[in-house]
Amino acid sequence: MTESYEQKKRRLFGQQNMKNYLGIVEKLTVNLDVPKVLSLIETDKILDEEKEMELNSSLTLSFSDKSQVKQFVLKNLRLTVQKIYMITSLSKDCGIIEFESLHNFNFDFNFSDDPNGLISLINYEMSNKVLLDFYEEGGQKLIDLEYHLKSS
Repeated sequence: MTESYEQKKRRLFGQQNMKNYLGIVEKLTVNLDVPKVLSLIETDKILDEEKEMELNSSLTLSFSDKSQVKQFVLKNLRLTVQKIYMITSLSKDCGIIEFESLHNFNFDFNFSDDPNGLISLINYEMSNKVLLDFYEEGGQKLIDLEYHLKSS
């Protein structure tokens, strides 16, 4: 499949942000020598499938409670040795990141590591997604965790 005109425009725009994007990815991952950035064609397929997922459960925690964050993600993505897609706010223009397992995700990331505060982790079969939405409210740093399932 060839890249559409719109995808080409996004790719050219994304190239301007690629250095910044890869810096964010480096902070959000561990033991990842070279991140695998998917093409915008592959990215759009994944984003289309992601839209079919429905919210199943959610939880709000203190951002500092990383052990609970990790527990929620591992419980809901169920597999830790399977490829994972990671989506941030720059992924639509730069490409989704694929890594080998949840062992490559840095659960100890800092609040400022992704300035937009929104990360999605999706399993390779596109059946389960965990959304991490972190923000500051009333002087407290919080993280909303959402578990989404592919609709039947």
